Amino acid sequence: MEVVFIIVGVIIVLYLFGSKNEPKKPAKDYYSEATKESIKRTNDSVERSRKLLEEIRNERNRKIETLENEISIEITGVHIPNRKNRIKRTCEYNQELILEAEPKNKFDSKAIKVSNYDGIIGYVQSEDLDIIHPIINKDHYAYISFLDNESDYITVEIDIKYQNNL
Repeated sequence: MEVVFIIVGVIIVLYLFGSKNEPKKPAKDYYSEATKESIKRTNDSVERSRKLLEEIRNERNRKIETLENEISIEITGVHIPNRKNRIKRTCEYNQELILEAEPKNKFDSKAIKVSNYDGIIGYVQSEDLDIIHPIINKDHYAYISFLDNESDYITVEIDIKYQNNL
């Protein structure tokens, strides 16, 4: 048994010392020409996307500038736990919002939901529905104009810019 240990030990020593005496190989180029070309195409695509997004933002801003009227309202339903968490997690001042009629709402067929990119954050209050419905059927832009989400009681006010021809 000792002979086996000695032989294994000698093999290990020879392997370790033998590998150190071998000439060093040049560093391997991990990026083939095809990979480099693929990275270049991806970077070009990202740059085109950035330019397109910039054009879309500029066009939207030009459109917003033409909207003559503005109304401010407070939204309701922000106290519901999943919405409250969404607001605390994803909402910020001046963030663009989506206003959408919800005729199949089980509580009010005139309901208008208020959403951001992550989902519903609340609803237009019932006393404002008759004013807001004609606005959302025309060109409009809605955004968060006041946000208090630091305490347990959350307040979200939105401004809606719209055309005068209602």
